[in-house]
Amino acid sequence: MEIQAHPWDFCEENNETVDIVKSFRSDNVKYVYSVPHTFFYDKGVGDVASMLRYAGSDLSHVLIADTRNHTKHCRYIVNPPGVDAVVHQHVGVGEGDVDFDALFRTLREMKFAEQTFKVGGEPIVATSLFGYPEKMKYQAVETRELIERELLRR
Repeated sequence: MEIQAHPWDFCEENNETVDIVKSFRSDNVKYVYSVPHTFFYDKGVGDVASMLRYAGSDLSHVLIADTRNHTKHCRYIVNPPGVDAVVHQHVGVGEGDVDFDALFRTLREMKFAEQTFKVGGEPIVATSLFGYPEKMKYQAVETRELIERELLRR
């Protein structure tokens, strides 16, 4: 079983959710890090390296997409003012504010791609794009190639 922090769900923050995973002390429970939720995970800081290291060996699955930091001033303009809206984006790598250099560097330092889990086998890294179906046919391929280049050194 994998547990993921998610915006507006029962647990939104990285470390809090990792603590839940660690509390089980089980090879059967691991953590999913969803990159497009990065700024929800640490209240707008976006320190991917710190969050990945905190998850450590409990990290089993990474979802790749970019997002904008919703905490920055004027990042989103919604009309009329005061409208009740939630911005939740999974855009192409490079279209947002996530530090992908730090993300991939940290995953390499953790030897994430080389891990084997007692339950579930190999770690998973997958694209998690949505919102622009007209871009999907090339962004999905570009994201897969980025993952292969950065983690598998292909």
